[in-house]
Amino acid sequence: MKNKIVLFLVAALLALPFNITSAFCYDGDDEIIIEEGTSHSGTENEHHRTVIPIQVFYSSALSAVNVYFFDNLGDVTVEIEKTDTAEYHSYLVDSSLGGDSFLISGDPGHYTITLILATGTEYIGEWEI
Repeated sequence: MKNKIVLFLVAALLALPFNITSAFCYDGDDEIIIEEGTSHSGTENEHHRTVIPIQVFYSSALSAVNVYFFDNLGDVTVEIEKTDTAEYHSYLVDSSLGGDSFLISGDPGHYTITLILATGTEYIGEWEI
């Protein structure tokens, strides 16, 4: 009986960071689908599926775009644009930090995000508010 309680407590403690992180980062946020755009490395292969090492969410509560990096991609240029107005943001981010948040107006409209790696590879996402 004692072993079952200890096992339960260990499992609960291991699950706790995941639950806190999930609730803090993603609760109520909309995921922005990111696709590989252009690559200037010259090694493109249209027949293989690329794993995107970036995840992006829009938080309507904060009017913020949250970017998470799953690999160290070096410095990444992040460009966010509201395509039907002049709203434009550009940032240089150190992906080794794991992620960053960017405030935008949150006004209704069509937005794009472009993430450009030092290698020239681009990842692009679009969303509507």
